[in-house]
This record gives sequence, C-alpha cells and structure tokens, in this order.
Amino acid sequence: MLEFEESTLNRYAIQRRLARGGMSNIYLAHDEQQHTVAIKVVNSGNTDFVERFRHEVAALKALKHKHILPVLDHGEHGSWHYCVMPYIKNGTLRERIARGPLTQEEAGKILAQLASALQFTHDHGILHRDIKPSNILLKDEDNGQHVYLADFGLAKGVEEASDLTMTGCLIGTP
Repeated sequence: MLEFEESTLNRYAIQRRLARGGMSNIYLAHDEQQHTVAIKVVNSGNTDFVERFRHEVAALKALKHKHILPVLDHGEHGSWHYCVMPYIKNGTLRERIARGPLTQEEAGKILAQLASALQFTHDHGILHRDIKPSNILLKDEDNGQHVYLADFGLAKGVEEASDLTMTGCLIGTP
C-alpha cells in the first residue's frame, strides 16, 4: 500500500493516520468547519482495490441507518480515492474488549444495535461479510454506547455473494 503523504485532501486537513489496512489507510482530519472526520484513502494504482472501494462507498451511501457509519463525502484527489465518515472517538469493540470483559447488559445493548444494522443491510440485499470487533465502532452517549457498523469493503449483494462464494471457501477476516 502506497502512503498518502499530503497534509490536505481537497477541503480536509489531514492530522494523522489512525489505521492501516490491506487496501487502505484511514486518517484523522478536519474539514473547513473544523469538524473532526475520518477519511479512508485508497491509491488508484490497484484497480481491484479501487473497484472494491467504489462498491463499499455505493453500499454505504445506499444504507441510511442509525447504526451504520454514514458517508459524508467521497471523491478523488490525484491518484487517490477517498471516503469521508464521521470520526468516532471512542474506538472499536475490539479496543473495548481489550480493556476487560463486557457486562451482560453492555453486551446485550451492543448486540441489539448490531443486529438492527445487520437486519437492515440484509433487508436491502447486502451482506457485510466481515463482521468482527474491529469493524464495530462505539460512541459514548448519555444512555450508554451507540454502535456503528463500519467497513463494507467485502460487502456483496445477496445474488452477487452466492455467485462468487464457493462452498468451503472463507471470505473476510479469519
């Protein structure tokens, strides 16, 4: 993965890298109104990654749900494709689990919200295919944690998934 080294991306001021993935990097940034955002960036040098990225953006734009991380903006900048999302500062379920076990009440609330997001995606004919604690973002609110399902990079339409997945093959993160 090539490194995005610029300090600005269109109207976004890049602060630092938050995460590095197999096909993209995610950066913390501020927009012109000083809102904090997360920007997922993919280099256009790998056409497979770009196609998967475009598919992810299209899926997220079509899925408007309170527990699915929304797309605020997307576009191209030089040889880079990007997707802007709200920055969720409390981190991932993976990070929360690393701090210690969840209570039964916490786990139940998180699972109920995640189930709501998954039901919505399935009702719209989309399979996420990479559910894992690092793709579940948590935001502290007065009434507890608000869950966001993120990273639709492996998402497929139901018909698409049945055509592409062979029996006995694993897709996603082991």
